[in-house]
Order: sequence, then C-alpha cells, then structure tokens
Amino acid sequence: MPDDHISDALEERRNFVKAQYDHLWEGVKSKLENVLAHGERDLSRVHLFMRRNFGPGFDDAHLQEKYNDHEKKVSESGFICDRQLIRVIAMDPRIVTLMTDAVKMREAISVFGPDVGRIVELGSGWGKNLFNLFKFGAPLEAEYWGMELTQSGRELMKRVATETVSSMKVGTAPFDYYNADFSLFATPANTCVFTHHSIEQIPEVSVQLIERILSIPGFRCCLHFEPCGFQIPGNNWLADSSQSGLMTEIDEANKRFAVKRNQNTNLYNLLRELEQAGRITIHTVRKYFTSHLINNATTMIVWAPNHDSGKFPVSGGIRDDLNTVATQS
Repeated sequence: MPDDHISDALEERRNFVKAQYDHLWEGVKSKLENVLAHGERDLSRVHLFMRRNFGPGFDDAHLQEKYNDHEKKVSESGFICDRQLIRVIAMDPRIVTLMTDAVKMREAISVFGPDVGRIVELGSGWGKNLFNLFKFGAPLEAEYWGMELTQSGRELMKRVATETVSSMKVGTAPFDYYNADFSLFATPANTCVFTHHSIEQIPEVSVQLIERILSIPGFRCCLHFEPCGFQIPGNNWLADSSQSGLMTEIDEANKRFAVKRNQNTNLYNLLRELEQAGRITIHTVRKYFTSHLINNATTMIVWAPNHDSGKFPVSGGIRDDLNTVATQS
C-alpha cells in the first residue's frame, strides 16, 4: 500500500474535510433510519429521501438551515443547463436537483459505455451518485465501487445497498486523495473512474494521483464533474454568445467561491499539462456544464490514456477550452 508523507497543511485540510463529512453523513444516516423505520425499501424512494433537500428534515438544525439556504439561492440565481442560464420563478427549486441529476447521470452513462465492467467513484460519500447511476440505467452487470475517506460514508453505502438493491454489485474501500491506493483492483476489467464535487476538496491535485488512476488494470477513462470552470480559459459556454459579460461575471464568482473555501485550483491545468506531454488525451471539456449553486457550477472533463484515443470521441468530444470539437484520430 502506498504510504506517502504529506505536509502539515494538507494533513490539516484532510482532517477538516473528514470532520465536515462525518458530520454530514451522521445527519444523512438519521434520515435513512427514519425512512427505513417507515418501511421503505425501494431504492428510488430511499435514495430520494436521503437527499439533503428531500424527505425527512435533518435532526441537526445547522444542516437543515444550510440546505434550506441552498434552495433559496437556486431560486435567486437560477441554474445552468444545456448552455442556458435558466431562471427559477415559480418552480420548486428541488426540481433543479432532479433535472441536473438526469443530465449528469445520462452523460456519464454515455461516456462509460455499455461494456463498462467496473465503475469507481472517488470520494463517493454514501454512494449517492453510484446509486443514481444505477437508477438512471448504468449496466446491471457492472461492479460499483465507492472509494471514500470516511468510514461513516462507506458504512452508509453498504447499508443502503443491503436494504434496497440486492441485485447491484456494490463494493466500498477506504480512499485518500493524498495517498491514492488502487491495489484492490488486481485483475483487469473495463474500468471507468469518476468524481463528483469531490476533487474540489483537494486544493492541489498531484501528478501521482493521475498516475495511479492510469495504473488501474483495465482503466479506460476518467470523468470529472467538478467546479473547476474558472480554471479553464475562454468564455464561450452559453448558447447566446452576446452574454459574454454574464459569462465573465459567473467565472469570477466561481473563482471567488473556490478561493474563499480553499477549493481546488489546478485540476484542469494539471490535466492539460499531461495532455501536452502526451501522457493522456482529454476528450471532453464542458465549461459550466450544469449547476445547482451557480457560484459552484459543475464543469465536465473526460480524459483517458493517450493510447486509447481511438475508442473515443464520447458525447461529441466537445472542447470548450479549445473552442472546437475534437475529432477521432
């Protein structure tokens, strides 16, 4: 198992993130227990009611207030979908969650392809996204691996799987971005890795993380849904190109949000450097692909080993960073 030393500052950041998520997963666990106590065993209903803005409220008043505030901000700012900024007027803002879920999950399923054998989420929490992929039509035969820093998150994922979806091949494992270990994947399988607002917690992603992902037996591609749009040059991501001022404003707001919270600042630049060095191929960059909180909007990046470029493009190979459409070599 890798055993890499990290700086005191990164150790402090890791402990901070772990404490924050342990607190959140304790709140989500109470929601799960409430739902199960009422006899729910259907994956779709249990999954929905465990969500932060659905089902029973949090017992923790601070968590409840925090996510009520999220819904209020969605109503005030609108959200991004399909290269449009959509204003919420009378619609329940929770519908935004369901819409953006559908957009992201179907896009991920398209990227992974029907022959994916192993789907691995880094920073998976209680498995919300893995269960969502399964619900939205990812392959029944695939293995679904939740790799997560917190024991509380891993235990929740196992509990949901046991109680609601025996047909799903679920596995969990400890995971630390600062000391990534994929040694449990000893045999080759068509493997797709993804992250969803998880790398945002790592101020600086290391080359070593990417190298270890590349070393997974059977690794095919990696997809990031991360709030890293401000790292990407250019503002041509809204369908209405006349809104350049608005795009710049959203860009600047996302950068302020990330800097204030010590979120990631180098994911795109690192991947671009590795692409230019011939180590990987970036197939898709969709700047501000979608959003819930507009100041923490989701950008989509898909990359793969350079030698696998012939297996793509996926989803049109759109490269917002290059203002062009990638073509298959």
